[in-house]
Amino acid sequence: MGRPGVDVVYLAVLLGVALRSDRLWTLFPAAFQLIAVIIYAAKAIDARPGPRAPYVGVEIWSYLILTAVAVGVLQHRRPPDAPAIPPSHST
Repeated sequence: MGRPGVDVVYLAVLLGVALRSDRLWTLFPAAFQLIAVIIYAAKAIDARPGPRAPYVGVEIWSYLILTAVAVGVLQHRRPPDAPAIPPSHST
């Protein structure tokens, strides 16, 4: 199984997590991974962009997936009743 196959399996895992989770942030990594899989499908349909184009495009979306997961995990660690931005302690 080549890299597109791995990305399709990863999409299935992310979709499974997003559908079972009650957190909104889980939708973002799944959506970004869906775009990466669509890039591979577009490359399979039309080979004009060049052999490395889909890999560069998928690499960009991979960073967005990592960012979405990092933000989601950091938000999950905060207690649900805590404010998103702590109040300032001005004197």
